[in-house]
Amino acid sequence: EHNNFIIKKVTELTLQLIKNMDFSDKIFFLKETLIYPLFRYLLENPNIADNLDDENYLNSVYESARDFEDFFDETYVLFKKEER
Repeated sequence: EHNNFIIKKVTELTLQLIKNMDFSDKIFFLKETLIYPLFRYLLENPNIADNLDDENYLNSVYESARDFEDFFDETYVLFKKEER
């Protein structure tokens, strides 16, 4: 049940991120985007990754959060939308 809550929370953050994302080729400080709380939430709940298969997108996001954890104060992001 706790994992369902975590997945729901991560889904809400992701939907907010997509809805509010600025694709104008601007560079943003990571901590000023919704990626930061998403990364923090995943890092504070690492057990969520234990229940995912390696192909799950959330697992990739968790790995990115771990990779950048020590660099949040100096990380910037740029959003691009790929045409499908």
